[in-house]
Amino acid sequence: MRNQQKLLAKAISLAAQGHEIQLDRGGQPYICHCMTVMHKVKSSDPIVKQIAIMHDLVEGTDTTISDLIEMGFDTRVTDALHLLTHVKGVSYQTYIDGIATCKDAMLVKLADLRHNSDLTRLKGITEKDFERMQKYQKAYVQLKEALEKF
Repeated sequence: MRNQQKLLAKAISLAAQGHEIQLDRGGQPYICHCMTVMHKVKSSDPIVKQIAIMHDLVEGTDTTISDLIEMGFDTRVTDALHLLTHVKGVSYQTYIDGIATCKDAMLVKLADLRHNSDLTRLKGITEKDFERMQKYQKAYVQLKEALEKF
């Protein structure tokens, strides 16, 4: 367990470095979103917290799954991060269906969707934002139901 706590500290540091100059849609430092997801995830398991803080790391930075394996992260972490990385060319529904196969990934994505659905984070709301919220709501319901069956 102590090693997982050390890896959590490493994950926080990696996420902070990887997202250091990125901003979210509301103009806030992107790392704040990652921190919120980590705090809101419904698990005290340090492995799930590692996944949460790094949930956008592979998709949004130059860090790869291979890098994380070399750094000593558990396969639970790397497997979940693989599922949480939305690859270009893969439909959103296929992406969500993949997440629905892994409890750790579902816990993190549910926290991510809750935070991403908070319209108060945006500077202004457009029709595109409402469409995205509908997509997120559908994904949230699907993952919540899948998690209950897990």
